[in-house]
Amino acid sequence: MSNFITLDDLYPPFWDKLKDRQIFCGFKLIGDQKMPVGADGLTGLGADADLGRFGTYDQIKKMNLPFLGVSLMHPVEIDGKYLVCLDFDWKRAPDGIAEPEQLELMAMLEKLGAYYETSFSGKGAHYWVLAKDENIPRSLKLKNNCEVEVFSGFPNGKSNVLVTDYDISGELRNINIKAIWPK
Repeated sequence: MSNFITLDDLYPPFWDKLKDRQIFCGFKLIGDQKMPVGADGLTGLGADADLGRFGTYDQIKKMNLPFLGVSLMHPVEIDGKYLVCLDFDWKRAPDGIAEPEQLELMAMLEKLGAYYETSFSGKGAHYWVLAKDENIPRSLKLKNNCEVEVFSGFPNGKSNVLVTDYDISGELRNINIKAIWPK
């Protein structure tokens, strides 16, 4: 047993209160692609996936897959709001640097105390928030192959997102995303 306090002790992961809900999936690598895996062990979780294919956190963790994630194939409601992941990505940028729109939006989310984790690549970030459905924007494509993907479970939203728990901070907060979204 460690006597050291870690960030995990200070900031429980956002999913901790959701771990008994069947909203989790695994991911395995096929080539360099991360493919979602259901609680049944089968690869592929599309829009037509039966809700029974998703598992609790413990069910998916026990599968010992390389990665674990949250499936937002269907909106996840919490206290009348919806769980949203804003996935900032600049790993494909030629210079490996985030665009100013991304930096500005991340600074606003940080100021609002949104839950943060560094993405798996180290060249991106996930901000997990709660939002009303009318305040959830569409994904944003920026120059230099940078983007902000929106995972929400609503049509035109992305669906399965890897949870990293790297460098976590903040809380799962209610945020009007459209009010701070780049124009």
